[in-house]
Amino acid sequence: MNCKVTEKIFEVMNMLLEEQKKPREYGGQLLYHSEVVFLDVVHRFPELNVSEMSSLLRITKGAVTQFSVKLSNKELLEIYTKTGNKKEKYFRLTTAGEEVRKEHLSFHENTNRSLCNYLKTLGADETKTIFNFLNHLKDCVPFCEFDCMCSSGNEKGGENENEPNIVEDKQFICNA
Repeated sequence: MNCKVTEKIFEVMNMLLEEQKKPREYGGQLLYHSEVVFLDVVHRFPELNVSEMSSLLRITKGAVTQFSVKLSNKELLEIYTKTGNKKEKYFRLTTAGEEVRKEHLSFHENTNRSLCNYLKTLGADETKTIFNFLNHLKDCVPFCEFDCMCSSGNEKGGENENEPNIVEDKQFICNA
């Protein structure tokens, strides 16, 4: 069972990574996760200029400019300057940009509700076990995908001398 848990952890992690790479349709347009995040930041922090957006998002000023131009071309974002300072660029969402943001929030609200409904069915001991496990998992970061070695012999892995040594055989799949 332990190996199945390990496999499931990496399956979920890989699904999350892949999900963020795929564009999703919002308001009739395909948008990547990073583009929707950019729109959300513009909504939440409308007073930020390019440099401040760069710092907040931890991306280059050039990347902020690329995102803003791309989203402006899709008519989801307006780029503007303030009176008296034509150098600093600022952003605001268009009506279509606001709709994309609302649709994205609704999508997450629905998926989060499903998770919350499941968690509500768990008892205090089950919840505590999950919480402790997640804390331990967090403490192990970064880690790499590996062939499970926690078996009692009924699953792959274990301490059978015929089984491969993952360190020697380099059977790791690292995304770190």
